Amino acid sequence: MDVEKLLGKLLHEATGSGGKHFKKKYKKHKKKYKGKKGYVQHHSSSHQGKSSLLGNLTGNLTSGKGLLTAIGLGVGAYEIYRTGQQAKQRQTAGGMGAQYSQPSYAPAGPAGPTQTAPPPPPPPPSHMQQAQGTSPAQQEPVAVEPAMEPVHTGLSEQDVACRLIQVMVGAAHADGTLDSEEEKAILDRLRDVELAQEEKMFLLEELHHPRSIADLTQGIEDIRLGQAMYAVAASAVNIDTESERQWFDELGTALGLSPEVCQFIEENQ
Repeated sequence: MDVEKLLGKLLHEATGSGGKHFKKKYKKHKKKYKGKKGYVQHHSSSHQGKSSLLGNLTGNLTSGKGLLTAIGLGVGAYEIYRTGQQAKQRQTAGGMGAQYSQPSYAPAGPAGPTQTAPPPPPPPPSHMQQAQGTSPAQQEPVAVEPAMEPVHTGLSEQDVACRLIQVMVGAAHADGTLDSEEEKAILDRLRDVELAQEEKMFLLEELHHPRSIADLTQGIEDIRLGQAMYAVAASAVNIDTESERQWFDELGTALGLSPEVCQFIEENQ
């Protein structure tokens, strides 16, 4: 069985349907609450497409690239988007802080005016700005794509794909229970995916034998692989209980991700 192909089907279903459909809970009210890491969890009503890590990963995976290459490219594009969003937030929070402040000059004292050095001239425009005829003030900050390096892991691509499926199952069990209603919701979603009999049996076996966070994260040392794993897990559920919040906090810690990165991934599914 090609586990990588099965993962592609599941991720395509998650992104194509707005995400968070591996497990669907039927609750009348959604909660906003403060997690143990100290940030408020917000639920997004729509999938962010290519602006999310999962969207980039799925797009690269379905383009025929190898899984590890797809993860590297997906996380690389996600990091560029994340950097751009953070820059916009800083610019908005700073208001006019992007403009340099004019130096103040001391008023004339009793002995007469005080001589001060004039402000230094602005730096000359770059060659690119001169070629385009654009002034520095008109230039938009552009994120530069970092050089792509291969994802480092001792796991094969099939093993990585299996681990990503298992983390989706682990997230489905994050609240500590998987009752008959929740299991039926998962199976109903899987019926929409074209699965071979062997793939169905594999998923059922994993669904009834969730792995511990220690098992899921063993050997996951590359931070890009950790971010991809967290994004895949977050695509599987709506984090709306304390036990789920705790499970994801523990997963993020085990993967070496900061609370800020985890929050950003969750908000941009």
